[in-house]
Amino acid sequence: MQNIDTSALAAAKAKLDAAEAQREEILLRHIANGVDIRSRNVEIGSEVVIAPGAVILAGTILRGKTVIGANSVIGGNSFITESIAPNTKASTETPRMIFRVAQPKPGDEK
Repeated sequence: MQNIDTSALAAAKAKLDAAEAQREEILLRHIANGVDIRSRNVEIGSEVVIAPGAVILAGTILRGKTVIGANSVIGGNSFITESIAPNTKASTETPRMIFRVAQPKPGDEK
């Protein structure tokens, strides 16, 4: 086995720790803003905007200047790089609208 410089290992570990801390901060910020993130196994880019009430399932990757609308559900293991309209369920490696969630009309509440 090759000898590895311990200072190089320490630097690599520090870099990984910083990246993990940044990823965790992004997740916590979205959770604090009312987003339901169902797993730590989610990657959200720093430019992504997620409206309150959205649900992000495990394994999802959100990148770019993506906007996820309120009350949308992003299916597990999805890779999303385009914006998703409010009240929409999206899944798979390419975002597509599966169906729009019906919103009650004023006066229809039971």
